[in-house]
Amino acid sequence: MGNGDIIDYGAPTYHLKRNVEGNPRQGAFFYKNFVNTAGIRGDINDNWSFDVNIQATRVDYQNEYRNDLSVTAINRGVDVVSINGVPTCVSALNGTDSSCMPYPLFNGGLPGDEGLQAVWDGGQELQNYIANATYINGNLKQTIISGYITGELGFAIPGAPSNAMVVLGFENKEMSSDYRPDLPSRTGDRSGSGGATLPLQVNMM
Repeated sequence: MGNGDIIDYGAPTYHLKRNVEGNPRQGAFFYKNFVNTAGIRGDINDNWSFDVNIQATRVDYQNEYRNDLSVTAINRGVDVVSINGVPTCVSALNGTDSSCMPYPLFNGGLPGDEGLQAVWDGGQELQNYIANATYINGNLKQTIISGYITGELGFAIPGAPSNAMVVLGFENKEMSSDYRPDLPSRTGDRSGSGGATLPLQVNMM
């Protein structure tokens, strides 16, 4: 396409742009780990003893993404018409999004800085509109119950110095995982995520 060529209105166009005028994308990860253990052991009689214990573990997880631009807000912010010379969002006119603010990608700045001055001029209000703070919460739970009994049998194997011994034990393990992305994450509205982040619930025994 040469300088001065006119693109038909219906022709598809692609705008690739990093939000350098906004604050940098940030990711904050938080983990809390709780482990509780209890047990009891003792003698059943002179020949038999037991040991039983339980371990309960929980890990809480939170992931916060800051200044990740909303795909929906960007699309609405660039879908703009002029009303009496004032850039106005189509979504604001049709009632879809009354809070929409025009996102002038190609205003201001030197070559390579298109949109930089425009968003600065729009101030924090525009940045707040196009940027999301999104969250993914989750937890992992694990419970292990185990125990055993041990005792001396009433016989000995020939040549052994003492009676035969036996140990009988058991273990039960239960695990569950709950991964809960918020609505922008689930719907793929975070422009920096590469797609939707789906929830996940798993229970295992």
